[in-house]
Amino acid sequence: MEEVFLSYKREDISRAKAVADGLKAEGLRVFFDAGLKIGERWDEGLETRLNEMPAVAVLWSKKSRKSDMVCSEAARGLSLRKLVPATIEACTIPLGFDRIQTADLRNWRTGDFKHFEWRRFTDALLELAGRQKVEELAPRSPSPFLQHQPLPPAARPANGDSWTEFKHSTLSLADQSVAELASYRFSASRGEVWAQYMLGVMLLLGYGVERNEIEAIACLRFAADRGWSAASYALGVAYENGVGQKIQLKKALACYRKAARAGHQAALQHVLRLEFQGAA
Repeated sequence: MEEVFLSYKREDISRAKAVADGLKAEGLRVFFDAGLKIGERWDEGLETRLNEMPAVAVLWSKKSRKSDMVCSEAARGLSLRKLVPATIEACTIPLGFDRIQTADLRNWRTGDFKHFEWRRFTDALLELAGRQKVEELAPRSPSPFLQHQPLPPAARPANGDSWTEFKHSTLSLADQSVAELASYRFSASRGEVWAQYMLGVMLLLGYGVERNEIEAIACLRFAADRGWSAASYALGVAYENGVGQKIQLKKALACYRKAARAGHQAALQHVLRLEFQGAA
């Protein structure tokens, strides 16, 4: 049986097909049949599928937000607590759905499975389908070109360890486009925690923006205070290496511990290391 009911407007079919193909590549079984014109008609067969499937993915656009059928499908998904919405172009999300966490796929490109918003979207669907989701911003292998580039002297860590590890665990952000950066800033302006974290990392390391350690720390603190474990880990790295403030090992250890309690494996290793060194 299919796992994801994909709701979209007929005029967005090419974009919807790209999303459906991407979800299928992730291993999800998607109900997507162009011949049924999802979002334009409602019949008993569609209603049965909508009720039975564990997840409802809605693609918001200028057309779909005005569609009674798409809004009805979204409302049913919301009432059953299985709605996973995403925007595929700049539009105002319909009233009642605008306070729901929504993935921003406006600049997602077909086949870009590392795109942060795509991962948020897909992980939510995988979780509803009972599959194991990708870990929160799991460190990925850097590209062959970046993997062998030496760190700039000014960016070398004070202790020769945590900064290098953090730098290499975030290299996938080094190639962010201007459009993606604009998307992160837009989401951060709405107070979305993940976007504050992304901006914090990019400002801390100078990925796509001019490096600004003070603003970076503020973004990371915002995300860490709201439970984003990777932000707590990044703050720990900053405190340990004196980035944006003086070196403060006790604060670094506190941040590492907070991230480790949430399951962040790299943070746990740094907790053990600092405790062994007597930082506590």
